[in-house]
Amino acid sequence: MKLTKAAAIFIFSILTLPCFAKKQTRPMKYSNVSEAASALYESANIEIASSKYILADTHLAEAYTQAVSVDNRELLCKISLSKAVLCYYTGTDYSTDLAKAMDYASISDQKDFLLSVCTLYDADLKGTNADLEAVNATEKRIAKNPYYLAYLYRIKGNYYAGRKDYATAEKFYLRSADIHTKECYLAEIGLDWYQIARMRSLNGNKMEALEALETAIKYDRDAENTAALGSDYFAKALVLTKGNATEADKAQAKENATWAKEIFTAGGYTSMSERCIQFLNSIDQ
Repeated sequence: MKLTKAAAIFIFSILTLPCFAKKQTRPMKYSNVSEAASALYESANIEIASSKYILADTHLAEAYTQAVSVDNRELLCKISLSKAVLCYYTGTDYSTDLAKAMDYASISDQKDFLLSVCTLYDADLKGTNADLEAVNATEKRIAKNPYYLAYLYRIKGNYYAGRKDYATAEKFYLRSADIHTKECYLAEIGLDWYQIARMRSLNGNKMEALEALETAIKYDRDAENTAALGSDYFAKALVLTKGNATEADKAQAKENATWAKEIFTAGGYTSMSERCIQFLNSIDQ
C-alpha cells in the first residue's frame, strides 16, 4: 500500500522531531537538599524529645545551613522554632530564634499558616502565661495539619495543668494522644500518656495513673526513647508511694526505681540516675 504524501510527511515529522512528540519527563523542581535538611530537622526533633540536646543542636545547625542554601523559608521557620524549644530546655534565651522564625514565616509562601504555628510555639514556651485566645484563634488555620493540631491540644493541656484544672488538662492530652496514635507520630505518643498519668495522679486517681504509665512505657519502648522510659518507670515508683502506700506498693516502687536507674545509667543520664538513688535511699525512711 502506498502512503499518501500527507501521511509520509506526518510519519517523517514524528521520527525526526522526537523532542516535540514525546512528553517532557525531566523534573521541573529539585528537592534533594530540602529533603536532606528536612530529615536532619526531623531527627533533631526526636533528639530533643529524647533529651539528646547536643546532637539535636548539631543537626539543627546542619539543617539550617542546607535550608539557607536553597532559600527554603518554610523549613527555616520550622528549624528556628525547634531551636527555640532547644534553647528553652537547655535554659538559654530562646527569644532570638522565636523572632527569627516569625520573620521567616512572614516572608514565606505559607505566611498565615506558619505565623499560626509560631503562635503555638510562643504559647508553649510561655506555659500558663500563654494567651489562650490567640491559641484558639489558630485552630482553623492549622486544623488540616494533624501534627500541629495535636500540638495545639497538648499546649492547652499544659495550660490547664499549670492552672491545676487537671480534669480539663487530661481531656486535651487524650485528644493529642488520639491524633498522634492515628497518624503514627510514635515519638510523641508516650509523652501524651505520661502527661495523662500526671493529671490522674494529681487528681488522686492512683490506679488510673499507673495504667496510663503502662501505656506510656509501651509507646516509649517502641520509640526506643531512653530518657522517656526512665522517666516513666521513675514516675511509677513515685505514684506507688503516694498516700498510704502498702508494703507491696513500696516493694513495687523499689523495683521500678531500680529499673529506672539502670535505664538512665545505660543512657548516660547521670543526674536522673542519681535522683533514683536518692529516692531508693529515702523510701523506707
